[in-house]
Amino acid sequence: MEPDTILVITILICLFFLAIVISVLISNRRKERTDLNADKAREISTGNFDEHLKNLIDHWKVMEAVKLVRETKNVGLKEAKDYINKFMRGEVPGGYIFEPEEEAPAPEELEEKVFELLVKKKKIEAVKLVKENLNLGLKEAKDYVEEIEKKINL
Repeated sequence: MEPDTILVITILICLFFLAIVISVLISNRRKERTDLNADKAREISTGNFDEHLKNLIDHWKVMEAVKLVRETKNVGLKEAKDYINKFMRGEVPGGYIFEPEEEAPAPEELEEKVFELLVKKKKIEAVKLVKENLNLGLKEAKDYVEEIEKKINL
């Protein structure tokens, strides 16, 4: 055999073994993640949810804490973030943390408040009010306020 052929075969064999090693490492990594998720589930089910959140936050893993709250409590991103913020401030949630703290105003009341703010030339505050009360994005809230603006010809 020629030296070039032997070199190519050697390289192919090395690549084959490298692929096997990488496959084994990835498989072990997945198993570790599965074990960690099982540990998290066990920890949560035994009532150490708050301790686990505190541990994540203490280790600067806030995004993981938010994700854990979302998955465990089956809530949206905003609600999970609010929960983590209250948790970080040391507020102890009483009952369900995800219940609204105060009732959102009825659509007519909201339009009245927006109208009052627009008359006072406080469009930014009106957009913020709509965004918070209707859980809209910034653009949608701005569009909503501008529709009211058109209605009253300001």
